[in-house]
Amino acid sequence: MSKSIGQLIKELRVEKRMRQNELAKKADLSRNYLSEIENENADPSLRALRKITLALDVSMTQIFEESNYEEVGENKSK
Repeated sequence: MSKSIGQLIKELRVEKRMRQNELAKKADLSRNYLSEIENENADPSLRALRKITLALDVSMTQIFEESNYEEVGENKSK
């Protein structure tokens, strides 16, 4: 089963042994916004996602390939 973008961000953050507040600060985002993304209560803007991927040292391509982003997009168009 594919993961949501939020789940994947959380998984990558934990793998890198970062706390939410550390990633938020490094990505120049509020901790509350990052929490909402990780808990699937908010979808990150492309700008926010870019900041997060830079802070996690991963590519946006990796995030999209490993998440269910395409599946979600397909469901919305039906």
